[in-house]
This record gives sequence, structure tokens and C-alpha cells, in this order.
Amino acid sequence: MKLTALSVVVVCLSLQTGTAVPLAASEVDDSATIYFYRGAALTNAPASAVIDDDVVCSVRPEMFCVVEVRPGKHGVGQGGFQENITVEPGHEYYSTFKPIHIIPWEIDPGWRLVPSERGQKEIRGLKREEIVVPPGVFPRNNYNYAHLETIQLRLGERVEMSFVYSYTNESASDCVLTDSSATLVEEKYNGEWVKSSDYHLKYPLVAPAGKRVLLIMSVSSDYWGPLRKGEEPSRQTIASFLKEKDRTNQFFVFDPSNRMKVRFLVSTDAFILSSNKAFEIVGHFPEYFAVRPERKACFEALGASESSSQTGGSKRSSGDWTGCLIDGDTPRGLM
Repeated sequence: MKLTALSVVVVCLSLQTGTAVPLAASEVDDSATIYFYRGAALTNAPASAVIDDDVVCSVRPEMFCVVEVRPGKHGVGQGGFQENITVEPGHEYYSTFKPIHIIPWEIDPGWRLVPSERGQKEIRGLKREEIVVPPGVFPRNNYNYAHLETIQLRLGERVEMSFVYSYTNESASDCVLTDSSATLVEEKYNGEWVKSSDYHLKYPLVAPAGKRVLLIMSVSSDYWGPLRKGEEPSRQTIASFLKEKDRTNQFFVFDPSNRMKVRFLVSTDAFILSSNKAFEIVGHFPEYFAVRPERKACFEALGASESSSQTGGSKRSSGDWTGCLIDGDTPRGLM
């Protein structure tokens, strides 16, 4: 089975202690609503909105986001600057943004609560931000990342790249994703959150508790520079192409149906292929892998078995392929 035919396993992250607990579905009717909104600005730089130390949305100028919270006391602000407010069930609260600045004897928290009448008026005509993560889903200061295992490069009509990660579900229960509601979000270098239109995931699958699984993200690209369609590339050419094409920072996957969020880097440390040999290129046209040196022999053996299968030998299986990624613990969830 080819890598491009594999499905993505989306992994649950256990909620961390010391942060807000997300609302259960039965509590939504009793929740309070907080609006974060911004008017016109000199730049399009986003402003992060924080509730109880968790980033819940990234608001651009002339836009707003809507967050449901439990009644009670909450910290609301930007970054490390928060103002404690007490919210009541069924009430709406409006917070408008002004850039953070330090004035004598006081720190401006960026977001400022305004009367509901004013907020309702000023929010008219603004566009709503689509991406909102309720507080308690993904603690801002306690990130967990999936680990990049390999990059597959397949040369066809276009260049198809797949980034393969391993991740251990450390929660006490299995994570089951039963529908297609998860959203792949790209975090830009300036903090902006946008739905990714170039990178793609596939699911549903199950991430068993305590087991390691694979997370695979794919993207296609035009040929570029020395990497030409139909030609046998060198390792240096492939490394140069990978380094040049990757200009993203990090992603997360969020599913509002089960309040799950997984965060991972695309390959920030992987595209140093030509400098310190952290990854090496193996394979043969039209399929190549960027692999860690300790797994090079395994991938080369798979390449040999693939060539053998084309001449009537044994066909390589998906189990053989995953054995190159996780020694002693084959990842689950492969379709």
C-alpha cells in the first residue's frame, strides 16, 4: 500500500489540570457568550484573544469571534495580560481591542470590556472569524507535538509530498473520530489562524489509549527549479526542493464535536537535509523518502522489495512500511 493511500489518525490530547474545563453539550444552554471584536487598523496583523490562559481565537481587523463559556469568574485579555470578570448565564459580553501598551503604573490588557449596547452597535457589519477553540481544549503554555518520522516525495504530473508523524495517545481512553467535522488550521508566523486549503488530512480512525499512531498530511506542488518532470533527480536536488517549498510554521487539528485538538510542526527541523544529515534521501524514481539515518537501511530494503515485486517477486505490505517508522511498536490506524 502506498503512503498516499494511507489515512490520517487524529489523536486526542488529554485535558490538562490547572486550566478551564470546556463546556459539555448539556451546558451550552446555560452558557454565557463573550464577543471579541476589532474595527479598522493600520495593519492586518491579528490579535489573540485569551480566556483563562488559553488562546481561543485570532481576530483580524474588522472581524469578531464568539466564545461560549461557563458562568462564573474568567480571565479575559491578550497574552499574559488578563482582566478578571464574572459572567452570568445567558448574558452577552463584548470586548473590543486596542493594542497593548504600557502606561505609567498600569498595563493595558489589549482587550477592553464595553457596554453591551455599544458592542452590539459596533459589531454590525464586521465579519465573523470561523476558527474558535473553547477554553480548556488546548492549554496555551502546555503544548504537545507529534514527531516527524519521514517525508514522502512522489513525482508524477505534480510533486506530491506527504509528511508522516508519530504520536502516542496518552489519554486514558481511546479517541474515536466518527465524522468529518475536524478542521486543519494553519498558524501563520504572525499568529493568524486560517483554514488550510493546500494541506489535506483523511480520517476517521481510532487512536487507542496508550498506543502510538500515525498522523499524515499531504500537499501537492508544481515542479520547481532543478526538479524537473520526468527526470531522475539527485539527492541534493530533492533536499533543495523540500527546503525551498516549506515556508509554513505550524498546524493544529481541531474537532468541535469532541473538543479534540492536536498540534504539530510541518517539518521545520526536517528541511536541513543538506546541512547536517539529520534526514537522508532514499528510494528510486518516482518515489523518495526523507528518513532519519537509523531507518535508512529499512527503507532501502523496502525499495528493493518493491523492485522485486515489479518483476514477479513478493509485494511489499503496509505493515512492512510502517515497521520502518516505529521499531518494535507498529503504528495503528492504517487503512
